[in-house]
Amino acid sequence: MKTTVAVFFGGRSVEHEISVISASQAMHAMNRDKYNVIPVYITKQGRWVTGDALFDVKNYRDMKALVEKCEEVYMRPEFGDFNLYRAKTKLFGGHNVYAAIDVTAQTARTASLRACSRPSACLTPAATQCRRPTVWTR
Repeated sequence: MKTTVAVFFGGRSVEHEISVISASQAMHAMNRDKYNVIPVYITKQGRWVTGDALFDVKNYRDMKALVEKCEEVYMRPEFGDFNLYRAKTKLFGGHNVYAAIDVTAQTARTASLRACSRPSACLTPAATQCRRPTVWTR
C-alpha cells in the first residue's frame, strides 16, 4: 500500500514562484512506486487546487488556464481529520473526499498550513528560512 503525500506549495509569499519550482523538483524526485503524490497548489489569492496539470512546470505560464484544469480542495478544521475535500460536491451526493493524506510536505516559505474553514484566512508566512521541504506526518 502506497503512502499518500500531499505537497503544498505556492501561497501568498513573495517567493511564490520559488515555491512552485521547489515543489516540482521534490514531487519529481519522489519514488512513485512507494508514494502517491498529490500536489496542492495555493494560488496568490489563497485558493487551494489540485490535479495532474500541477506536475508540469510549463503549465504555470498561464495561471488562469492551469487553475481551470484543476479541482479546488480544502481541509476541515477538525482534529484527526487528515482528508483533502473537494470544494464542489458531486451531483447526487457523490463522494466528497478527494484523498486521505498520510504525510504533508510544504515547500519552504510558502504559507504555514493550519486546517481552516477559510484557508485563505489562515495563510501566514512560514516561520522558517530553511529551503528544504517541511514535513508533517500523522
